[in-house]
Amino acid sequence: MTGNDKHTEEWMNLYNRRTAIERVNSRLKYERRLDCHYFCGLNKIRLHCSLAILSLLAGALAKAQKQELDELRVCARKVS
Repeated sequence: MTGNDKHTEEWMNLYNRRTAIERVNSRLKYERRLDCHYFCGLNKIRLHCSLAILSLLAGALAKAQKQELDELRVCARKVS
Protein backbone atom coordinates (compact mmCIF):
# COMPACT_ATOMS: atom_id res chain seq x y z
CA MET A 1 0.00 0.00 0.00
CA THR A 2 1.12 3.50 -0.69
CA GLY A 3 0.56 6.65 1.33
CA ASN A 4 -2.47 7.51 -0.80
CA ASP A 5 -4.33 4.38 0.31
CA LYS A 6 -4.82 5.52 3.92
CA HIS A 7 -8.46 6.48 3.45
CA THR A 8 -9.60 3.20 1.94
CA GLU A 9 -11.77 0.76 3.84
CA GLU A 10 -9.11 -1.96 3.57
CA TRP A 11 -6.49 0.30 5.15
CA MET A 12 -8.83 1.27 7.99
CA ASN A 13 -9.61 -2.40 8.71
CA LEU A 14 -5.91 -3.26 8.82
CA TYR A 15 -5.17 -0.27 11.04
CA ASN A 16 -7.98 -1.17 13.46
CA ARG A 17 -6.69 -4.74 13.71
CA ARG A 18 -3.17 -3.45 14.35
CA THR A 19 -4.31 -1.14 17.15
CA ALA A 20 -6.27 -3.99 18.75
CA ILE A 21 -3.16 -6.16 18.74
CA GLU A 22 -1.10 -3.31 20.21
CA ARG A 23 -3.59 -2.99 23.08
CA VAL A 24 -3.28 -6.72 23.83
CA ASN A 25 0.52 -6.48 23.71
CA SER A 26 0.41 -3.55 26.11
CA ARG A 27 -1.78 -5.45 28.57
CA LEU A 28 0.51 -8.46 28.38
CA LYS A 29 3.55 -6.30 29.04
CA TYR A 30 2.25 -4.29 31.97
CA GLU A 31 -0.40 -6.48 33.57
CA ARG A 32 1.16 -9.90 32.98
CA ARG A 33 4.83 -8.97 33.48
CA LEU A 34 6.05 -9.65 29.97
CA ASP A 35 7.93 -6.35 29.78
CA CYS A 36 10.83 -7.68 31.84
CA HIS A 37 11.66 -11.29 32.59
CA TYR A 38 14.30 -13.04 34.61
CA PHE A 39 14.21 -16.45 32.97
CA CYS A 40 16.99 -18.19 31.12
CA GLY A 41 16.20 -20.48 28.25
CA LEU A 42 13.70 -20.35 25.45
CA ASN A 43 11.44 -23.03 26.94
CA LYS A 44 11.02 -21.12 30.21
CA ILE A 45 10.25 -17.90 28.36
CA ARG A 46 7.73 -19.70 26.13
CA LEU A 47 6.05 -21.17 29.20
CA HIS A 48 5.88 -17.76 30.88
CA CYS A 49 4.38 -16.17 27.74
CA SER A 50 1.89 -19.01 27.30
CA LEU A 51 0.72 -18.76 30.90
CA ALA A 52 0.39 -14.98 30.61
CA ILE A 53 -1.75 -15.28 27.47
CA LEU A 54 -3.82 -18.08 29.03
CA SER A 55 -4.54 -15.99 32.14
CA LEU A 56 -5.49 -13.00 29.98
CA LEU A 57 -7.92 -15.13 27.97
CA ALA A 58 -9.35 -16.78 31.10
CA GLY A 59 -10.05 -13.35 32.58
CA ALA A 60 -11.73 -12.22 29.36
CA LEU A 61 -13.87 -15.37 29.29
CA ALA A 62 -14.92 -14.94 32.92
CA LYS A 63 -15.82 -11.31 32.26
CA ALA A 64 -17.85 -12.24 29.18
CA GLN A 65 -19.74 -14.98 31.05
CA LYS A 66 -20.49 -12.62 33.94
CA GLN A 67 -21.77 -10.00 31.51
CA GLU A 68 -24.03 -12.57 29.85
CA LEU A 69 -25.45 -13.56 33.25
CA ASP A 70 -26.00 -9.91 34.18
CA GLU A 71 -27.82 -9.30 30.88
CA LEU A 72 -29.92 -12.42 31.44
CA ARG A 73 -30.90 -11.20 34.93
CA VAL A 74 -31.89 -7.80 33.53
CA CYS A 75 -34.04 -9.49 30.88
CA ALA A 76 -35.65 -11.73 33.52
CA ARG A 77 -36.49 -8.69 35.66
CA LYS A 78 -38.13 -6.96 32.69
CA VAL A 79 -40.29 -10.01 31.95
CA SER A 80 -41.42 -10.59 35.53
